[in-house]
Amino acid sequence: MNAIPGHRPDVLHVMGTVVTVDIRDNSRTAELVERVFDWFREVDARFSAWKPDSEVSRYAHGNIDEAQLSSDLREILATCEQVRLRTGGAFDIRRHRPDGRPDPTGLVKGWSVDRAVAMLEAAGATDFSVNAAT
Repeated sequence: MNAIPGHRPDVLHVMGTVVTVDIRDNSRTAELVERVFDWFREVDARFSAWKPDSEVSRYAHGNIDEAQLSSDLREILATCEQVRLRTGGAFDIRRHRPDGRPDPTGLVKGWSVDRAVAMLEAAGATDFSVNAAT
């Protein structure tokens, strides 16, 4: 990316971290940035293991079963299982919490950034970065 004097990326505090969206081409509009930030807010609301009303928490506590899960959460859980197998169990969403309940947030941040990138590309952005730091 080229340096633009006085330009600062847009910043959102969400998912227990800081998300920055830095669009440096003509596709940047306040509406596009807000749409991306709305996506991250939705991800936080749906996939946080710490919010009792999130889909992940309701699943972890047995309030919904696998048949009731969104396609997004089914995709995330399947990917987490693939990663667990590939890493010989080094990445295991059930080992991060003392109660053994699934916590896929280690994968969700990267997954949500990939989706945000796809949103920006679909909107015509070509010079941008999206970062969800920990």
